[in-house]
Amino acid sequence: MLQNRKSAVNFCLVLIVLLGAFLRIHTATNTLAEAPLRADAGQYYSYAYNLRFNGVYSHEFWTRSNNPEYRPSADAVRSPGYPLFLLAFVEKSPSLKGILQISLAQAALGIFSLLLVFGIARKILPGAWPLAPTFLTAISPQLVNVETYILSESLFGFLLLLAVYVCTRYKSEDRNSSTLIVAGFLFGIATLVRPTTQYFLPVLLLYVALASRRQLQWQHYAAIACAFILPSALWMLRNLITLGITSDPTLTINTLVHGHYPGMMYNADPATLGYPYRFDPKIQELSSSVSSALSGIWERVVDQPAQYLQWYLLGKPVEFLSWSDASADQGFFTYPALQSPYLSSKFFIFSYVLMRHTHWIWVVLAILASLYLLLKFFKQSNAINATSVLLASVFIYFIGIHSVGFPIARYNTPILALIFILAFLFLHTLTEKIKS
Repeated sequence: MLQNRKSAVNFCLVLIVLLGAFLRIHTATNTLAEAPLRADAGQYYSYAYNLRFNGVYSHEFWTRSNNPEYRPSADAVRSPGYPLFLLAFVEKSPSLKGILQISLAQAALGIFSLLLVFGIARKILPGAWPLAPTFLTAISPQLVNVETYILSESLFGFLLLLAVYVCTRYKSEDRNSSTLIVAGFLFGIATLVRPTTQYFLPVLLLYVALASRRQLQWQHYAAIACAFILPSALWMLRNLITLGITSDPTLTINTLVHGHYPGMMYNADPATLGYPYRFDPKIQELSSSVSSALSGIWERVVDQPAQYLQWYLLGKPVEFLSWSDASADQGFFTYPALQSPYLSSKFFIFSYVLMRHTHWIWVVLAILASLYLLLKFFKQSNAINATSVLLASVFIYFIGIHSVGFPIARYNTPILALIFILAFLFLHTLTEKIKS
């Protein structure tokens, strides 16, 4: 009986993975964005292009550096994780075929992510329950569509899931911390794709203490910390040798400044929605340095404390966890879509409508699960499942990071799968309590 149930679960998992594969491959091959190498995508592509064809890590736009007499200047504005991923795909003359290859590679990561989601969920959910978050991950329009852009969210989300999955493979009776060292290194690699996780080390070490029941010695913690720090340390060393600095503060400044406008508007003007910094006459002054950004923002907070308190404590988390960005094309597309299954296929449109209308249900359930786990942790930390605490910690960490920085909804896609798992963890816990 048990074997039959396990076989049924595995069969359903195969169907879900096939469905997810179909959605991703069909979307990749049937999506056409207007000017796909614009803005951030153009910068990422230019980094990879310049590195491959000019031997220089520079974001100077590829059309400019395509001139054989032009030598781009090295910089460190963006970390190198995603451009290194693109390195195998960049072409001397970028084409739609090359962009399709990138989309298909990202779709492959998305398909493999479904297995990671199931593997993580199985650590905290019994029986067929892990199929539910895996199914939502498979059909999520946000996760499917983001893989068509030359943006870092898909690779970052995959690495985040892989790191979490490796963490869950550790067993408390295992005195060898090699699994956790690998997980630390993966989190470090993820930091090179998106610096969002650069402050995650204390959370990881807390998980290690819980998972090992505090039985690992300090040398193990040091090794895990070194593995986490190593990728960033190598990047900083490159910057020091090449540029004479350890990091470039440009993105830090932009993150702080661009995200501090209440409601993502300048002076509550709807005409500035999504791009308030473009209308701020003091933007150059605010963006001149990190200290100028912090002092300038603080002056505005002091001038309107209630408005900014509401924005940072409630408005930003809501903005970050929302379905789509305020500036999204047709309320969904990061870049304007000339062609997409989500505009023409009834099945894709149905999945879009379903997930859009249930989006906040999963988010609220994940919040409730995280609050419940935090309360349980402080009451009886020894009895709590370490994996569930890790998922809740990742969720809360990302909310906190984006409440300080730039809270656009596109940035929540890497943790959507974890949100689905937490949501069904809460539903399962509630079901068990009702039964008992």
